[in-house]
Amino acid sequence: MALISIVGFLLAFLVPGAVAAQGASDDDNFMMRVEGGATIAADERIGTLFVVNGDAVVDGTVDDTLLVVNGDATVRGRVTSDVIVISGTLTLGQGSTVGDVSMFRSELTREQGATITGDLTESSSLPDVGWAANVVSFLFWIGSTLLVLVAGLAFAAFGGRQLGETSRLLTDRSLASVLTMLAVWIGVPILTVVAFVTVIGIPLSIAISLFVLPLLWLLGYIVASTRLGAAILRVFNRGPLPERPYLAVTVGVLTFQTLGFVPILGGLLLILAAFVGSGALVYRIYLSMRGRYAQPSPAFQPKPSPA
Repeated sequence: MALISIVGFLLAFLVPGAVAAQGASDDDNFMMRVEGGATIAADERIGTLFVVNGDAVVDGTVDDTLLVVNGDATVRGRVTSDVIVISGTLTLGQGSTVGDVSMFRSELTREQGATITGDLTESSSLPDVGWAANVVSFLFWIGSTLLVLVAGLAFAAFGGRQLGETSRLLTDRSLASVLTMLAVWIGVPILTVVAFVTVIGIPLSIAISLFVLPLLWLLGYIVASTRLGAAILRVFNRGPLPERPYLAVTVGVLTFQTLGFVPILGGLLLILAAFVGSGALVYRIYLSMRGRYAQPSPAFQPKPSPA
């Protein structure tokens, strides 16, 4: 059922003329219904009609495209261009006129006097939109990569020393980072639920769920990326991290984002890295509160000037 809905939404952007069908006049507009039906009365005229998980009844005129996903379409008026039905039934009433008809896993009921002016295509399988899904996924990957990269470079610019120290905790204090991660990602959600139950704590629980935890996860991902980038640069004899590790952040983020293409394991690796990185970040804050990081890390100590 979910796959059928996804196919419908993809077709909503792929059907020819869908974009151009957005206008302000009554005879050139766009209507979309999700989880509900739509009816075009006999005296009504519309440009494009999309219905997902519902039924469509056209007694009037659709000038462009009629798309129905997981529902029934009944046409007793006129559809000038395409009629596309996915997992449903198309009923063409007496005197109705439609253009090209494409049906996927659907049935056609055609009464006497119904006219199909174009081609009739029937298929027992869903339309192939895998390439469109790949395009959407790639664009999403580019957007998410830019988001993480910009956030990482900002972290390196305004808190480079803290970022470098925190990233080293992933390997220097790996057990402490993991234990802190478990304490944070188990304890904080429990406290959030408890706060929500108390009613008075609902705003706090919403803020933690929508802002604090996602931000912590993002920063943890940046920390893990920085550590990975530093390890890769060390292979090329780049030396210790500078006070503002721009290059390490960039290399680490791009490497992790590329590893995300590996099916299943890549996604799990990215999620685990972000969680452990957030644990190291919280542990670093704990150490700072206890005065453990009152002085700069030796890796960032300036070299003594020659006598």
